Amino acid sequence: MYLCRSMKTLQLIQLLTAGERKEFAHHLELAKNKKLGEAFSFLSAEKSKSDIDIQEKLFKKLFGKIWTKKEDYLLRNELRLLNRQLELFMASKRFDQANRRYDAEASWLFMTSLLDREAWGLYEKEWDAEFRRCEADGNLRSILRLRELDVEFRIRRRDFTGAGIEGFRQALAALQLDATRLYQYRILEARLYQTQLNRQVFERDPTMVMTEVPLPVFEITNETDPYLGYLENMRLAHENRGKNALQYLLKSSQYIEQCKPGVANIRHTQAMLYAQIALENFLQYDYEEADKWYEKAIGSIDVIVELHHQCTIYLNYISNLTRLHKYAEVLNFIQKHHKLLYNLKEIRERVVCVQTMCLIYGNKTKEAKLLIQEHIVDAREDTLMYLRLTLSIIFYQQKKYDMVSRELLNLQQSLRSIGVRYESICACARLFSRFADMQTVENSSRSKLLLAKDIQKYHQEHQPHFEILPVRWMLNQLEEGLGIIITKNNTNS
Repeated sequence: MYLCRSMKTLQLIQLLTAGERKEFAHHLELAKNKKLGEAFSFLSAEKSKSDIDIQEKLFKKLFGKIWTKKEDYLLRNELRLLNRQLELFMASKRFDQANRRYDAEASWLFMTSLLDREAWGLYEKEWDAEFRRCEADGNLRSILRLRELDVEFRIRRRDFTGAGIEGFRQALAALQLDATRLYQYRILEARLYQTQLNRQVFERDPTMVMTEVPLPVFEITNETDPYLGYLENMRLAHENRGKNALQYLLKSSQYIEQCKPGVANIRHTQAMLYAQIALENFLQYDYEEADKWYEKAIGSIDVIVELHHQCTIYLNYISNLTRLHKYAEVLNFIQKHHKLLYNLKEIRERVVCVQTMCLIYGNKTKEAKLLIQEHIVDAREDTLMYLRLTLSIIFYQQKKYDMVSRELLNLQQSLRSIGVRYESICACARLFSRFADMQTVENSSRSKLLLAKDIQKYHQEHQPHFEILPVRWMLNQLEEGLGIIITKNNTNS
């Protein structure tokens, strides 16, 4: 291993001009890597043709002691680092020699760095300029890479407006078109080369019969290329719901494990798949199974660089914990990851909603009320609705029944102005408001019976896909307070 590495290092150094050697030595000096600088100076001046002799002399110079086989790893590490620095230096010289502002590779790397920094406006300007240049040159290979980068940009920006979604569709269509064009180019270019080869052979041997080179037919299957299996099963997972979707996600997970690292970012893809499988189990009300997959996703969270994806996985995880009634675990998890979860406004508001209800379930009413007061002023509609429901629960626990009714009445009026989207919330608020009013006066069995019937009717007409925690708390309180058993349709309390 050492002989091969030292030979490569010497060969790379010999490729440099005298001026480039001085420049590279200065680069190592600026990097303050003394050992690499010494190794480079030594190998640049070394005239010996014996690798063993070079090995012992260089080891003595760098480490001040006699070389031994046991400590040879020290020299191997330094040569590996020196080789890498030489490779990067030669690559940077290639960029410099392009003598153009928008060299395709350098521009692609620059724009990728802008995406990493979420500099959306600057990225769009650079992308447009580079695309016009590549389009004018007819550089389809670079155009295709730019199309792929455009899709990545739209994924990261997460613009779910009508215009944003339409732009995403157009970007995907353009990517498919140019990918097909480039594929056809390469197939027909290879076919042309084959025909040219046949012609050259024919000119040397006129007895050869010239025949048409047929279009190639390739049989590429999921078994021969597991990445195809992953992509196809992911597509099917998104086209299906319930157990069918879960089945395809599990197959996708099996296929991605067989892929090579260069085909896909395997660890990142697996982590995202774990989270998707967990969410699908959550939607199937299998919270125990979902918890297992969320644990696997969180165990691989370090490979997910996108902050929003990390936060979303954490949020879904604690939502699943609430279905398992593990409220103390939720609060501990939020406290542990407070800085991350509170970083993004959209995620922060949803976390606060869950946090307040877990505090209520943990009999920490005072802390819940303080948290609501801290965040309710700047809350958006969904969050405001949730926090006002939670606040009415706190008033109920404090036996301030008039404030419960007032809060829920105000909530119904504000939600009614928004539209039918919140009708199920309004219906629940009306029921609980009636129940709160009943706490202050003597009630007949008939009024209780009417309320119980209305609660049963609510369950039949307003069956939410996700259970909203304050709504769930109110319904449980109604059931307990009226001494009834509510018939539920596929829900978990």
